[in-house]
Amino acid sequence: MNQTKLIDNTVTDRRILRTKKAIRQAFLSLLSDYRIEDITVSQLTELAGINRKTFYLHYKSVRTLYDEIRREQSARISQLSCWKKLSETDPDPYEIFLELNQLIEEDRALYRALFSPTSGIITCQKIKEKILDLDEIRTICRNRPDLEYYIEFTVSGLFSIYLRWLNEPHKLTIEELAKIASELTNNGFGPLKKAVLEDQRCLYRSHDRCFGPLKKAVLEDPKLLPKNPFALPIA
Repeated sequence: MNQTKLIDNTVTDRRILRTKKAIRQAFLSLLSDYRIEDITVSQLTELAGINRKTFYLHYKSVRTLYDEIRREQSARISQLSCWKKLSETDPDPYEIFLELNQLIEEDRALYRALFSPTSGIITCQKIKEKILDLDEIRTICRNRPDLEYYIEFTVSGLFSIYLRWLNEPHKLTIEELAKIASELTNNGFGPLKKAVLEDQRCLYRSHDRCFGPLKKAVLEDPKLLPKNPFALPIA
């Protein structure tokens, strides 16, 4: 009895997976030609070869379907080990792009749809706005507005080569694409990286100017240093 129930559950699970896969493939196909708001359940079900009732057994709406896909991909992207490299002083962009390319290659159809100009989900403008909205970048660009042009050039270039690569399968390997992307990043973002490093050096120099005399006095007479560095006297 239990064995029969187990077999029935397995068959049901496989049927659900097949149905959801068909819905997903139909959605991605439509996403290359339509915005999410313009995709209807009728279009999806016709392309997936299912009826509306079957669709609503799995999803409340087209937006619910998209939200599920987005959550899955966000989780996969956040688990990439390459993000740890960004905390390094001078991270190698090649290794970062290579791991991202491996992820994209595993689900090329999805990313081709997301990068599609028609879908408007991942756009060059949105990426640039995300970068310029970073606190550190915003602060530096306030003093060096010319750096925004380097960001404009580099992001536009990277977006274009990925869009082309997604639509020209097997023309470039993920390693070749990573090499091109890393070279473009190093050249395009070079002035920005230099400005960030210079900004950090200015911070260190200011720190030395402020605390230099105190440090010198402590070195000359260690007794000036309190036993508990945090228990400083308050006037």
